[in-house]
Amino acid sequence: MSVQLREREITRAVSALGATEIAIAMGISLLTLQAVFAPTLMPQIMDALGQLSDLGSIFSTVTVWSQYWIVACLLIIYPAWFFALAAMRPLTAILILALVVILNVVSQYWVWGAMAETIASSPNPTLSLILGLMPLVMYAPVVVWLLIAPLRVLRLNKEERLISRPLAPIKGYLGLIRSMFGVWPNLRRSLWQSSLGGLFIYVATLFTSVNIAVRLILVLTLIALPLITLSQLIRVDYLYGLPMQDWIKPIGIAALTMLLAAVFYTLLASFFLWLAQRARATARHLSRQSLEKQIARDTRPPVLFLRSFRDDQVTLPLPGFWTRFLRGEPKERRLDHLLVENFSRYGPIVAIGRPGETEMPFGAARIYVGDDRWQDEVQSLASRAAHIVVVADPTPGVAWELQTMLGVQFADKTLFLAAPGLDVLINPVMRAWSREHTNLGDDDSYMIGLFRKHGVFEALRVKAPSADAYQIALQAFFRRNA
Repeated sequence: MSVQLREREITRAVSALGATEIAIAMGISLLTLQAVFAPTLMPQIMDALGQLSDLGSIFSTVTVWSQYWIVACLLIIYPAWFFALAAMRPLTAILILALVVILNVVSQYWVWGAMAETIASSPNPTLSLILGLMPLVMYAPVVVWLLIAPLRVLRLNKEERLISRPLAPIKGYLGLIRSMFGVWPNLRRSLWQSSLGGLFIYVATLFTSVNIAVRLILVLTLIALPLITLSQLIRVDYLYGLPMQDWIKPIGIAALTMLLAAVFYTLLASFFLWLAQRARATARHLSRQSLEKQIARDTRPPVLFLRSFRDDQVTLPLPGFWTRFLRGEPKERRLDHLLVENFSRYGPIVAIGRPGETEMPFGAARIYVGDDRWQDEVQSLASRAAHIVVVADPTPGVAWELQTMLGVQFADKTLFLAAPGLDVLINPVMRAWSREHTNLGDDDSYMIGLFRKHGVFEALRVKAPSADAYQIALQAFFRRNA
């Protein structure tokens, strides 16, 4: 007997989510850069730049203006922009970004006027012009990146925006701040676990933001120093009549300075990334709890997570270099963590623990049972669960779980996810079910998820599997009744 089925391409939604996450990470990193570095390093940097040209007083003025922006950005502008972007309201996000740019231009209009006059009368106009345009060179790529996300969201239809929106429903200004810092929503733990775990998440987000900010400084340093060197080389009066060894020396000094600065900022970024990873690992360690304690503390119907013990926490595909660079992410993410940290609002995440496990990992609350009882325990948990997520990898151990969840009793509340790098239909049980009930054909894209919505099976396809694609599949499933 055939079933109704609809195939959906989610590649555009995945692209929009990825760009939004990058924009949010860069936004909060710029805010961190202002709040942490502006009051300390900015005066020294501007003094050094001022000594290279005739713009010392103007650089000092820019430094003063940057202090005024810190409070406004911390309390008003960035939270409003974050809400507009994460709630998939692209026009509002673009308007807020345009407002920030306009306010910067208006507030510093006389600064730029004075800079133009100084450049015109400077004995070294090339260097002064380059240094004067450095803020534009620095912030123009950032503004472009911040615009990419809302522009990609504008291409989405209403249904795609619903499944790609990363922001959960929030309550009040404090809820917005918690969402900005990525504090896990509705993960019910003891008071001390919530307090210490939340504190370490704030710390981890702060260190991640500083890490991204230092990376941006590294990139800007690599851009700025060659420009400064070039401005000296293109001056005819500087090179004319000088032997080669006299004008090669400043090039070597500039190159060495650039290399040392790059090494310093690389080490500094790595240090803050290590601190962020340690803080997040500590928060996760403090938040572990058994299924018995989780169910006792959270009486909502659970979300059952089924997977092969071969990859117990399901390592998601590795993102590209630039994605990790701009988002400050570790090299790998796990589906187990993603479920607990992003989807606990739908119920406590529970699972059967891997046999022989000596230490319970962070993730779904686990219960450990013998080989003779695990099937009965899965059926018991599935009967009580509001939602079921099962990873359809090709191992024989998952076959019984897939066959059971495809039954009438559980099919309406089950999401069948593809194992990383594979298709949902790679498992023989899923392939046999597809041949019997559907007319799904071969396609160049991956079928990453399959679930039933209002009696119709929805197959989610994506061009390339990624961690963001798994998040989109989960959001589409959990929001299917919205």
